[in-house]
Amino acid sequence: MQTIRSIVAKKIGLPIKALVKGERTTEILRELNEAQWWEPDRLQELRTRRLRKLLVAVAQNVPFYRREIGRIGAAPDSDDPWEILSKLPTIDKATYRQLGSDLQSDHPARPPIVAHTSGTTGERLQVRIDTLASSYRYLAGFRGRQWWGVEPGDTEYKIWGSGIRTAKGTKEYLRKVLGLVKDWSVGVTVVSPFFQTDRDLKRAADLLFRIKPSFVFGYSNSIHLLAAYLVREGRQAGPGWPRAVAYTAEMLLDWQRADITAAFNAPVVAEYGSCEAGVMAYQCLEGRMHRSDDFMVLETVDEKAGSEGGVGEIVVTNLLATDYPLIRYRQGDLARLDREPCSCGRGLGTISSLVGRMNDCFVSPSGGIVDFIVVDQAMKDQPAIRRFKVVERAAGDLVFLAELHEGRDWSEADRQRFVSQCVKLLPPDVKLETRTTDHLPSEPSGKFRIMIPAAEAARYL
Repeated sequence: MQTIRSIVAKKIGLPIKALVKGERTTEILRELNEAQWWEPDRLQELRTRRLRKLLVAVAQNVPFYRREIGRIGAAPDSDDPWEILSKLPTIDKATYRQLGSDLQSDHPARPPIVAHTSGTTGERLQVRIDTLASSYRYLAGFRGRQWWGVEPGDTEYKIWGSGIRTAKGTKEYLRKVLGLVKDWSVGVTVVSPFFQTDRDLKRAADLLFRIKPSFVFGYSNSIHLLAAYLVREGRQAGPGWPRAVAYTAEMLLDWQRADITAAFNAPVVAEYGSCEAGVMAYQCLEGRMHRSDDFMVLETVDEKAGSEGGVGEIVVTNLLATDYPLIRYRQGDLARLDREPCSCGRGLGTISSLVGRMNDCFVSPSGGIVDFIVVDQAMKDQPAIRRFKVVERAAGDLVFLAELHEGRDWSEADRQRFVSQCVKLLPPDVKLETRTTDHLPSEPSGKFRIMIPAAEAARYL
C-alpha cells in the first residue's frame, strides 16, 4: 500500500530531482533492468564497446593515461581493449591524490560531482565523479532494491551520518538541512547513527514504527544496534514492512544478522559499494552478490598464493567515467570473482568470499557505544591527517593516533576543533587523548584497522 508521502516522492520529488540534476533516471534504470538478463556474450560485447570508448577518450584527453597508454605503445581504437586495460597500472588513494588534475580530462563536458570517502581505510579522499557515471552508480543500487520489491520513491529509513551534528557555520548547516529536505522529498528519512544511549535508540525506534518504511538501509553496526534494542524491548516490525533491510560499509556477523532478522522480520540484504566506485554488487534472492558488470569492471589482483578460489584485492574500473576516470582503482577489500551462472537467471557476474572492513566499536564504563562513525564525522575537515587509528587504552580511555601527510602540521586550532566535535558525540564518561606519529602500521593481512581494542593497545602505544 502506497502512502501519501510515497506517492508525492514518485510523482513529484524524483522527477524534480532528475530535472535539476539533468539525469535520465527512468531511461537508465530501464536500461539496467534489461541488461541484467542478457546472456554473458551479449553483456561482454557491451562492456567491450564501453571499455574501448573509455580508453580512446582518456588516451586523448587525460594526461596520466595519455602518458601510460603511450608508454605501452597501445592504440585504443584498434588494439584489444582488455589487453590494454590489463597493462595499465592500478592506483590507490595516495596515487589518486598525488596525480590530482592529471586524472581528469583537459576538456571535461561538465564539472565533476565531488564526494568524500568515509575514511574506513584510515585515509580520507576527495573523489571527482562524472555526472553520467554518478547516475549509473546509484541507480545500480535501485536496481538491486527492485529485486526485493522496493521501488524508487518507496519510503526509506536510512541510518546514515548526515554530518548535521558537526556542521560548521551557518552556510554549512543550511546545506545539510537542505540535504535532509531533499531526502524527505524523495521518500528518505535520515536517522543519525549516533546511538549513545537507550534514549537515542528509543527515539529512533519510535520514528521507525511511525513511518513503517518499505526499506531500511544503513551502516551494518548501526542497524544492528537498533535491532538489538528492539529485540531487548520485545518490539518487531511488520507485518508487511519493511520489505528488506540492506546493509553496507561493514561486514555483518551471523549473530548480528540474527538480531536484525528477528527485529525487522524481513530479508537482510548485502550491498557492496564505496564512495569512489558506487554500488559494485548487490545480493539477489538466491543469496549471490551480482556485480554491476554492465558499466563496471571488477578484477582481483595480488591473489594470495595458494588461496582457495583465487581470492585477491578488488580493483574497479567505471566504464562510463571518461572525463574523471576511475580505472583499476584498488578498493582495499579481498574477494573472489565467480563465473558460475546464478540460478536467478541474471547474466551479471557474481562476487564471493568478500572480506569487508569491520568497524569495531568500544563500550564505555556506563555502557555507551563508541563507534568509528563518531571519529569519522569529526574528520570531515582535517586536511593534515593522512590516516588514523583509535586505540582503547582502557574502557572509556581512548587515544587518537594520527599519521600526518608529509610536510604537514596538525595545527592546534584543527586539533581543538577535532576534539570538540568528538566530545559532542562521545558518551560523557569517555576521555580522548590525541597524538601524532610518524607511521601507522597495517595489519599482517595488509588491511588497515581503525579501532584497536585494549587487548592490542600495547602494539601502538
